[in-house]
Amino acid sequence: MVTKVSSFIVFAILFITRAYSQCSWTVGGQTLDLSCVSGQTINSKDDTGHVFLYTVCSDGAGACDGGNQLMCKQTLPSDTSLCYEIGRWNAQESPTYDADTKTFEFQYNNGDVCQQQVRNFVPQFICDESINGLSAGDVYEPGFGGCSYYLPIRTKYACAGISCDADDASGGLSGGWVFIIILICGLFVYFVAGYVYMALTVNKEAGFGDFANNIPNRSLWCSLPSLVVAGCAVTKETIMGLMGKGGGEGDMGEPITAE
Repeated sequence: MVTKVSSFIVFAILFITRAYSQCSWTVGGQTLDLSCVSGQTINSKDDTGHVFLYTVCSDGAGACDGGNQLMCKQTLPSDTSLCYEIGRWNAQESPTYDADTKTFEFQYNNGDVCQQQVRNFVPQFICDESINGLSAGDVYEPGFGGCSYYLPIRTKYACAGISCDADDASGGLSGGWVFIIILICGLFVYFVAGYVYMALTVNKEAGFGDFANNIPNRSLWCSLPSLVVAGCAVTKETIMGLMGKGGGEGDMGEPITAE
């Protein structure tokens, strides 16, 4: 059980780290880094009263009629039975960059069927250094009855030389904070579940009162400090050995004389 809990913690950390690393792109020398606003949900509307929910870099906008989770969906407040699948998150989708308008544009052509084609969601991230976080405008559809939905989003993170800073973002957590939270929660679950498991199975005679012997993998944790020290010492010796090889055979302290 303890091994399974440890494996779950490692998997969760790797999954979260990988997910957040997929929210940054570099196109034509320009970088769009949305990692610290990943998972934020934007609520927008169009000129006909439809409401659009869009979640940055994830399928977190909910589902329609019990279907799969969506990155963007369209609903109508006056008729709750209407729900359209506008777009799904695709980590392989890269944006195009327009240097004249300083705009990154995505094309998520993977919504539900619309007039013998599929709905196309087009979020546009526009450089605006005055906007901390994300500021979305109204959704617009070029042409009457079209199946493409454009969402302009102004943000300083689409500007050159500005990286995503969670302290400036309007909500959401950075990948670093998510990693720390997952790590702390994972360690807590590991020790609590491990303690209970040890008390109920391996150390049943002493029970829950035997604190020292109910610590999961106690021998590992007790030897961890010495293992860290030993690892540091080995690393130091390896580095010093590599540095010492740089001098060659002529640095042995004895002069070399020509015959």
